[in-house]
Amino acid sequence: MSYQPHRNFAAPARPTAQMPRLVIGVALIEAFNSGLRWLFDALLQWLPSISAQAVWYGSTRGGLLVQLGSFGFLALGVILAARRLHHRGLVSLTGPLRPFWHDFRLALIAVATLFLMIEMLPPYWDISAASHVRSVPLWLLTLPLALLALAIQTGAEELFYRGYIQQQIAARYDRALIW
Repeated sequence: MSYQPHRNFAAPARPTAQMPRLVIGVALIEAFNSGLRWLFDALLQWLPSISAQAVWYGSTRGGLLVQLGSFGFLALGVILAARRLHHRGLVSLTGPLRPFWHDFRLALIAVATLFLMIEMLPPYWDISAASHVRSVPLWLLTLPLALLALAIQTGAEELFYRGYIQQQIAARYDRALIW
C-alpha cells in the first residue's frame, strides 16, 4: 500500500536512489557540517572566553541564538549534496511551496491553539513573576530572532532527515516500514 502524496514527494529522488550514493551523501553532509562547525569554533577562540562558552553552551540569549543559527551549516550541506550527488534543488527537498506554506499555517494555528488552551489551565500565568527574572521588553524584542533561529535549527534537521534521507530511501523502497 502506498501513500500517494509521499510517493510524489519522493519522486525527484528516484533517478539517483542508489544506497551507496545516499551513504556518500550523508557522509559528505556530516563532513561539511563538522568542518564548518570546526572553523566556527576556531573563530570563537578569538572571542573572550565568556562569549565563546555562551555560544558553545547556549547559556546566554545571544549565545543560544548563534548556536541555533549555526544549524544553517547543516542545511547548506544538505542542499549542496542534493545538488551535486542527486541533481536536485531545494524545492525537491521541501516539496512544492504552496502546500508547504498551507500546511505550515495549519500546524502553526493548531500548536498556537493548543498552547493557549494549556495556558488557560491553572496555575495561571503571571507576567509579574517573569519580569523579576528577565526584562519583558527585551524578551519581546528577542522573540522574533529566537523564532528565526529555532526555524533554522528545526528546518535544517527536517531538510536532512525527511527531505534528504527519508526521500532517498522512499525512492528506493516502496514499503513505508523501511523509510
